[in-house]
Amino acid sequence: MAARFRFTLQPLLEARERVEREKWRAFSDSRIAADECRLKLERLVQARRHCANALAEAGGFIAGRDARFFDARLRSLESSLARERLRQTDLEAVCAGARDEFAAARRERRVIERLKQGARQSFERAAMRCEELEIDEVNAGKAYCARPSTR
Repeated sequence: MAARFRFTLQPLLEARERVEREKWRAFSDSRIAADECRLKLERLVQARRHCANALAEAGGFIAGRDARFFDARLRSLESSLARERLRQTDLEAVCAGARDEFAAARRERRVIERLKQGARQSFERAAMRCEELEIDEVNAGKAYCARPSTR
């Protein structure tokens, strides 16, 4: 029965795979948060545009109380937009960092996988050489037994 291939660095490979999965989760979570922030920012821009259009359509025919309401609403939307833009910038930076960490973890795992692949190939070559030697020994023994005796 042939020996089984055992990779001595398998625990390290499994640890690197776990780290890679964790980094992937962190990256995907940060990407989701950045996308949600971008959508909220788009909604705020639309709300500001809608409010500004409503104020422009009213023109000079708007009561003082309504004008103050629109003005307060526009100021509120502007401050919300400023906060969300800052938040989006921060989230994009976090996302870029998480992406870089994920890429580094992936490279580290691939290095160990290449080592494993090389070790497996050399193991298989050694097994093939051993099998060829066994076949050669069997053939040599048969050839020796098959020779007629010269006595």
